[in-house]
Amino acid sequence: MRAFHSRKSERFCQMSDEELFRLIQLGEEEAFTELYSRYSRRLLAFFVRMLGGEDQAQDFLQELFLRVIQKQHTFNHGKRFSTWIFSIAYNMCKNEYRRREVRKASRFRLEEDSVQNTPSVETKVEMDLFLQLLEQELQKLLPEQRAVFLMRFQEGFSLQEIATVLQCPIGTVKSRLHYAARKLAKLLQEFQPDIRKENSS
Repeated sequence: MRAFHSRKSERFCQMSDEELFRLIQLGEEEAFTELYSRYSRRLLAFFVRMLGGEDQAQDFLQELFLRVIQKQHTFNHGKRFSTWIFSIAYNMCKNEYRRREVRKASRFRLEEDSVQNTPSVETKVEMDLFLQLLEQELQKLLPEQRAVFLMRFQEGFSLQEIATVLQCPIGTVKSRLHYAARKLAKLLQEFQPDIRKENSS
């Protein structure tokens, strides 16, 4: 029985995302387990950077996969599963931003204050500080700009795939990506001399 279970699991590992989802629609629970293992870490990282906290990101991750089951009939098998699930994830983030606006959340202002109180970059050359500031700068981008940046450089999506997820023209994707990269470049320029010196030593 264990050997049969192992062969079945191995068969699922070799299937595409779309093939697995078709089995999920037929009620195959182990196919769902395989798909969850493929996407849970990627989506958790996406939620953490979009929402700014791991606890809430974990809650969103669980909610997302519930929605995947609830909305499985809306999946178009002519499309990629990855763009479909990230579309759902992005829409969840947009709804959360609206709720935060209603509550007059001040998280972004607090993060800006913390950046202003950061010690001089001349005395901080460690990469952990750089990554910490990078996370803070990401949070100061508009949600749609941050989403484009993460999908491009964290997930490796093509510009066309990002346009599909966000349901906007590819020119808009390019514009948002350019703006996000330009904003983050200011931080990179401040650290570049120290990073170059560290790499050469």
